[in-house]
Amino acid sequence: MRGFRTWAAVLGLGLIATALALPSVATATSGTVWGEGTAIIFDNGVHSSQGGGEVKSVSCFSAGNCTAVGEFSSPSTHPNAFTVSSVEGVWGTGAPTVFDSGIRNPTGESELVSVSCAAVGHCVAVGSYYDLDYRLRPFLVVSTAGTWGSAVPVTFPASVESTPPNSKLIAVDCTSTGNCTALGRVRTQNGSESSFTISSTSGTWGTPTVVTFPDGVLPPVHTVIPYQLSCASAGNCTVVGSYYEPDGDYQAFASTSVNGTWGSAETIEFPTSTLNSNAEAELLDVSCPAIGSCTATGYFANTSGVYLGFTVTATGGDWSTTRPEPAGHFPNAVHCASAGNCTVVGDYGYAPGRSQSYTATSTNGQWGSPAPVVFGVGVQNVSPNSTLRGVSCSSPGNCTAIGYFNNTDGANEGFTISSVDGVWTDARPAVFSTGTGNVRRPSSFKSVDCPTGGLCTVGGRFTATSGNDEIFVMSSNAAPPPQAPVIFNPPMSPTTPAPVTTVPGSNSIPDDAPPPALSVIDALAPAPTPLVPVDRITVGSPITVSYGGFTPLEFVQLVVASTPQVIGSGFADSRGFVTLSGNLPTNLSSGEHTLAVYAPGSGVGFSQAITVASATLPVTGSQDSTADLGTATWMLAIGVVLIIAARQRRRI
Repeated sequence: MRGFRTWAAVLGLGLIATALALPSVATATSGTVWGEGTAIIFDNGVHSSQGGGEVKSVSCFSAGNCTAVGEFSSPSTHPNAFTVSSVEGVWGTGAPTVFDSGIRNPTGESELVSVSCAAVGHCVAVGSYYDLDYRLRPFLVVSTAGTWGSAVPVTFPASVESTPPNSKLIAVDCTSTGNCTALGRVRTQNGSESSFTISSTSGTWGTPTVVTFPDGVLPPVHTVIPYQLSCASAGNCTVVGSYYEPDGDYQAFASTSVNGTWGSAETIEFPTSTLNSNAEAELLDVSCPAIGSCTATGYFANTSGVYLGFTVTATGGDWSTTRPEPAGHFPNAVHCASAGNCTVVGDYGYAPGRSQSYTATSTNGQWGSPAPVVFGVGVQNVSPNSTLRGVSCSSPGNCTAIGYFNNTDGANEGFTISSVDGVWTDARPAVFSTGTGNVRRPSSFKSVDCPTGGLCTVGGRFTATSGNDEIFVMSSNAAPPPQAPVIFNPPMSPTTPAPVTTVPGSNSIPDDAPPPALSVIDALAPAPTPLVPVDRITVGSPITVSYGGFTPLEFVQLVVASTPQVIGSGFADSRGFVTLSGNLPTNLSSGEHTLAVYAPGSGVGFSQAITVASATLPVTGSQDSTADLGTATWMLAIGVVLIIAARQRRRI
């Protein structure tokens, strides 16, 4: 229905950053450190040579302990449901969902679309399959202590489901082990399309319950479209979606359960001066961080027939007045870290058929202005087109969103964007290992989950060099801690490199392992996030690097080259994150060198070009300093003018 939107031009926001160069002090900022996209591996004979499929949902109970579900192409090329899990950051192999005989049709067509994990190894996934008569049916599958059971088809009371049947499950949320609620869509006996829920209590699943509406709201044969649900605790959940009225208009609704008992669905109310006379509204997503406290997002048509995005919040169980987004902005997803602290993501139209992605955040219930996502120079197509489709927040101000953009080749690429303490980083396209280094590939993210700050997992699909789609997951490690200011001018007195204490890992390599060859260092891909905050370092200066993307517990070296020297070493933690320290050797010549972190066991590594300065620096005259200061001041003035102009444009 978003195809009915009326396009609205949106003026871009002018952003410029300027700073005065202070050569004596350097600081680092923290940000999410992403690893490479990892293709899901299936046992031999299961995954077809043509590849295909995607991760559709990811759930992480804790950092490194995640489960992804979706569909993959079997040797018969028909899509089959699968699960795959990581334990302490190490992913296992993809496993096809097991169905008892006599349930599925011979092609085995099935998919899992949503998963929720209440504890490590204790998850529920839901989806649909085609039965022996090739009719779409809902099913769920449960893992206990990491072991998945067989698929459990959902059965309805005889008076509910149509003949022939047509139903599916689309979402699930587990608040504790054995206590889950799933949402689905079912065709009833009179031909209506209805929404239903089914819940488990202490591991026992109840009977599916059709979402009810007050008398007179729905026509006898009706259509109800559920989109998402969120549960604050066992039995306290909210479902959102849309329904068609008797006159053919469609309205947004929310339905809530209290202690396991569902009430009638509630139509989302708009001020009479806001909603179009031909009511058109949908809710697409909802997040409930506490009982009775939920925020949902969607779109509606205003009195002029223009489609606008909006959010609406329930406080104490009562849905408040809707809040329209600025013209042209359409939110696709919402997540609330706590009551009143939410983030929505979506896109806004800036030209016919073109959109750009944006984020907007509420703090203690007060919404800020939408902020466009920033991409690096030369990353997007000359005619930019991007959208954000999902978001997960581990705490207020610390979120990761996923989406896709049109790259310079005209293909869609998946990207992430993260906020740390409310400050969003630039967009980061996903990278994949090809055996010759990190590369970007056409890709798409489908799901993201961040159980703790800076530790997120995403899943989706990417296009391999063969041209086939492959399933992948990608995880981040802890954000590097801010480094204390390091004095570079005047230089430190030459010192002996500080000893490094290592933590033994399961795949230990001696601390005195030789440095890698220069050819190995030269082949490493540049670090997506700088290893150190500056690229000019004086000999003898201390260096601390915090980085992720390694195999948990593997040995990692901190290396400086042209002639490779190991200046620090240690072992990655259970998340694949390592912190290494050392001093820049005093015997390095001035000029260009390379700083790198490298794991000799796996061959994983990242590099950064640096300029090494000698201990004696040339004296800079006052005339040069004055010129530099004047240039910096001039740049700062331009930045202020542009920012003021941008603010004035936003008022238009």
